[in-house]
Amino acid sequence: MEYRPKYIIVHHSAVASAGPQFDSINQAHKDRGFPLSMLGYFVGYHRVIEANGVVRYARLDTERDADALGHNYDSLSVCLAGNFDVNAPTPAQAAKLGALLSHWCKLWGLEDSEIFPHRRFNPTSCYGARLSDNWAQLIYLKYEILRLQRKFDALQAP
Repeated sequence: MEYRPKYIIVHHSAVASAGPQFDSINQAHKDRGFPLSMLGYFVGYHRVIEANGVVRYARLDTERDADALGHNYDSLSVCLAGNFDVNAPTPAQAAKLGALLSHWCKLWGLEDSEIFPHRRFNPTSCYGARLSDNWAQLIYLKYEILRLQRKFDALQAP
């Protein structure tokens, strides 16, 4: 059966540490019995975006994730390191999230209306109470506007 994601689900780690969190997420998910990915990690998300904007790959895009009960076979998932019940994502995280969402939407033919916070599918505040339900959609749309503006500007240059 061909893998065809219908949604992009955005998470936060719910940990306020400013340092890298990928390894601690991997250990926590291993302890919870999450399946090992084809890339050798237990992280349930396809990607993790650290506070400094570094994107870590945990699963292949075509691999099931382990992030939202009932949607592990029809979604792509990304986790931003941080607790967005308390703080806001960093500008570096927002920029990388916009680029990733743009890439996934183009690759899989998804629309901004198919980008959701984790709380849309499960009883949690994830991706953080400080962020609106459409925050990730707006990050994607802002990225696309800037991309199109750069393209337009390049066409106008002498």
